Amino acid sequence: MNPLDRKLTTVFKTLTNRSSLDTKPQNALKDFRELRSRVVDSDLLQTLDGLVANFSAAPTEQTKPAAPEAFKVIMELRQRGYVEAPALLFLHWRDVMMVQKLEDVLPIAPDAASLEIWRKASRVPAKELEIGFLVDPATAYTTVAADWLLLHAKPEQVQPVLELFLERKERPKALLPWAEALVPALKKDKRGNLLELILCHHSADKGRLATLAEVMRLNRKLLLNAVEHLPVILCKKEAPHEGVFFVQELFANLLNTQGAEREFVTAGLARLGCGILIQDRRGPQADAVLGMIAEASRRLRNLTTDETIQSRTWVLENLVASAEPMDGNIHVTIIGARQLALALEKAALGFAAKDILTATARNLGLTLIGKKAEAVSYNPLQHEDVVGGMLPGDNACIDEPGWALGQDVVVRAKVNKGESNV
Repeated sequence: MNPLDRKLTTVFKTLTNRSSLDTKPQNALKDFRELRSRVVDSDLLQTLDGLVANFSAAPTEQTKPAAPEAFKVIMELRQRGYVEAPALLFLHWRDVMMVQKLEDVLPIAPDAASLEIWRKASRVPAKELEIGFLVDPATAYTTVAADWLLLHAKPEQVQPVLELFLERKERPKALLPWAEALVPALKKDKRGNLLELILCHHSADKGRLATLAEVMRLNRKLLLNAVEHLPVILCKKEAPHEGVFFVQELFANLLNTQGAEREFVTAGLARLGCGILIQDRRGPQADAVLGMIAEASRRLRNLTTDETIQSRTWVLENLVASAEPMDGNIHVTIIGARQLALALEKAALGFAAKDILTATARNLGLTLIGKKAEAVSYNPLQHEDVVGGMLPGDNACIDEPGWALGQDVVVRAKVNKGESNV
């Protein structure tokens, strides 16, 4: 979206909603002058000046363009990344648009809402549009027809178009990108029917499931919707085969979150687990997701040592987790206690605290993760990025080794960007 889109829309809305008694709204014109100074395209400036001059005139002196001119103005804005402003113009000129043919309106309609305005004004049955658009899904994807289908057709009918979105197919510049176009449809999915359809239909296609998870992960409302609907979907008899994979992708950034985001995401994961537990029944997929949540909770406990982050972290745990076998690796036994006592003796003799603690940790079964100055490939499950900005697989250098107990990472190794020879 063009960064000036929303402000220009506000200006247009203020000017076009004036009553006949209003004087020229000075604030809107002032905003337009400021906005105008940031537009460098001379052709667009001429168009905007004409629109504002017309909208600023007395209502009786305002004119509406003929269809060719209206089409030209709307397309000019769309091609420059504006969405909301041309949509408002489409609505303002709906009496001009309603008498146009579908084949003329479809290429210039700014969004699905504009197309729906035309459909209702023209009294075209929704089913007629749906059938016509689905004849050629690939063509529909290059217009707002695809966006309209996602919002107004039944989920099971839009599979061919939906697949194009989930394959991240590029769209014409004047349209919403594939990810942004999916958001309204997923927000409208109040009962989780679309989510269930995608999970079950594409359960063997991890690429498409990862795409869906990415879109939902980056939008708080969508993540909440997923957490609300997934327990029911995962506990059905025909649960999606890749339920665990989808949940893992949905919470892929869990360990890297901080502050309010950490609180929101971890609470969401705990809420998902609670939702599964209170279902009447659950099968292998639901149990597997609960296992994944338990593992994530354990990692969060092991890797979250900062008190501030701990206060914003929520986990789902069963009390039995604290009653694991006393095997010397999980709890301090008499052997472990003896090692701690030896450490205290050495401390009294003046040994360096770090050396004492390192030896004690090794004797208690902990193992080092990496060595100081070692070049590694960044893995957020084992390494803590002390600077920020690193992505999995990036070259890194260990500043301070971490610690692990068996397969569990207790403290991640601290790393920064560096050359890797791995």
